[in-house]
Amino acid sequence: MSRLSCPSVIKPSENSQIDKIRARSSKAKLKTLSFFSGAMGLDIGLEKLGFEILLACEKDKICRQTILANHPEIGLIGDIWNYTPNQIRRYARLNDDDEIDLIIGGPPCQTFSTAGSRRGFMDERGNALLRYVDLILQMAPKFAVIENVRGLLSAPIDADFSHLRQFRVIL
Repeated sequence: MSRLSCPSVIKPSENSQIDKIRARSSKAKLKTLSFFSGAMGLDIGLEKLGFEILLACEKDKICRQTILANHPEIGLIGDIWNYTPNQIRRYARLNDDDEIDLIIGGPPCQTFSTAGSRRGFMDERGNALLRYVDLILQMAPKFAVIENVRGLLSAPIDADFSHLRQFRVIL
């Protein structure tokens, strides 16, 4: 296992947000990575069940402040499009051979909602779901949760998702 030698706070990028590597802690319980974390409502429930949230991914400034105020030890990254699986592991303080128990996230739903424009993957927010699924496939957690609106199931799709048949969908 390699030792991580990097600063715990990464200097602001062009969008002037500060990313943060997770503080060291005791051995993780059930290693969990959270995407589209918001103020971490879903995460709170999982923590009560014994999951340890190692990393949050959120680009909203106010949500990021809330995350750090409530979880100063957590790894924190911004826009999901800006990070590779290796970078995500580094921010979570996970080695290449560390297993991930769970990846959770609620990608933007506005583009899939029956109350919205229903632009699906023709909207940048809809494509964030594809990036999330891509990261799940690359990082290979034991389990993954995608929380979204029911309209996702009937959204206009112009792509081949046959490679996703391995996932079990629970409504």
